[in-house]
Amino acid sequence: MDMLTATLIGLGQIGMGFEFDEKRGKPASHLGALRRLKDKISLECIVDFDEEKLKKAEQFYGAIPVHLASADDFIHSSVDTDIIIVATPQAPHYGILCDTQKQKHPKLVFCEKPLTLRSSSADRIVSLYEEKGVSLCVNHTRRWEDSWVKAVGIAKSRTYGAVKFFHGEYSGDPWRVGVHMADLVNWFGAPDYNVERIEVPYLVFNAVIWMEEAAIAVGFNGATVSLMGADTSNRYSNVKELRNILYEKDFSREFGAETPILKAYENIVAHLEKGETLACTGEEGASAVKLVEEWMK
Repeated sequence: MDMLTATLIGLGQIGMGFEFDEKRGKPASHLGALRRLKDKISLECIVDFDEEKLKKAEQFYGAIPVHLASADDFIHSSVDTDIIIVATPQAPHYGILCDTQKQKHPKLVFCEKPLTLRSSSADRIVSLYEEKGVSLCVNHTRRWEDSWVKAVGIAKSRTYGAVKFFHGEYSGDPWRVGVHMADLVNWFGAPDYNVERIEVPYLVFNAVIWMEEAAIAVGFNGATVSLMGADTSNRYSNVKELRNILYEKDFSREFGAETPILKAYENIVAHLEKGETLACTGEEGASAVKLVEEWMK
């Protein structure tokens, strides 16, 4: 298959900035992942109004043929690539996603979360892309993060019975952080759930998933995964408790190995070349938007 081509719209934190955070595993941004996969994807165009960022991007990545100042400039340009990456702030997503389908001919659009800020607009986007036959992938990063993939794999295996309940806790903005929790609610597929937003000045992102015979706890923003099995209590008669440690792992030691955003791009390449299923589709992104919208009523 010929080399895939890409356009990156937005050089903010996830677009490029996280690449220069010394503590983050690399690659940590869209641009970093694209640089790692130069043998698979050729970055043909970058879009941002900040000329200094455009220069910094080319210094980091190497020569990029086209620099544009806005998404509107891109829409009306002659540039047409296989992949379009929407890494702008949240508000412009809907307009950019619509316009790319009117003016461009991508095979796939990779959009940052949330897909849009309204469920009605998210549903329209999904329908539009299905009608055009264009793949849509949403960057809910935990879909590619080892700890969460492991936890979901345990839950969906039904080894310990069906998932019964999901409980999540997060801090921060509902659209920036809470939407990730909404995606997890949908991904685990629990018939019932509770999600709490905690007002503290530090990151909280934890979940417990109860099954018929065990429970999974994912703590410290995916750093740890513990699986506790139900067994006869050593404290009470005729009672079972979660007392057997069936699985326990600290994933924080592996954060720098192969990052979620790199795995996301590998998934995208495999989807376009071999038909591999996308880990987070537009429809799944729209479902997360709907949940957050409900929480905020």
